[in-house]
Amino acid sequence: MNWNHIIKELKSGEESRLLAKQLFEQQEGIPIVIKCITNRDKKVAWRAAWILDNFSRENHKMLIPFVNRFCEILISTPHQGVRRHLTNILCAFPAETIEDGRVVDACLKWITEEKSDIAVKANAMQLVANICRVYPELASEIINVIEQGMENGSPGIKNRGEKIIASLEPLITSTIRQNGF
Repeated sequence: MNWNHIIKELKSGEESRLLAKQLFEQQEGIPIVIKCITNRDKKVAWRAAWILDNFSRENHKMLIPFVNRFCEILISTPHQGVRRHLTNILCAFPAETIEDGRVVDACLKWITEEKSDIAVKANAMQLVANICRVYPELASEIINVIEQGMENGSPGIKNRGEKIIASLEPLITSTIRQNGF
């Protein structure tokens, strides 16, 4: 199967979901589709990430071996669509598999950037919240950044931010107790 050609011709969400199913049947194509995410053509990169996002919804455990590659692509891509799909994929992974601090830094930046797409902001908030479960000492800083992102955010971002902050607040209390403060 010529994944490069197929990705260039992708037209709909239904096609993306069908290609995700084909990818399950032809798993040797996974590295090829991942490579397409780095394509200079924004549409090709986004469509490849879209297919993998759909694939991940049913088979995210099969993508865990590629977590470091996803992190590398995520922090280097300028494409909002790729960021949206990769942050969504990474949200499904166990947080302890995401060991690159640059991912947290990038997510914190995107949460407060006005030019970041709403879905990128929402996924970035969830991803850093997931990582806080492994590193609860980050919770206070993460809450501050999410609050900044909510200041000029859409109603959806504000709602999502409030829910994530509520889920992080117990981590601050727990960290304070553990440290004896």
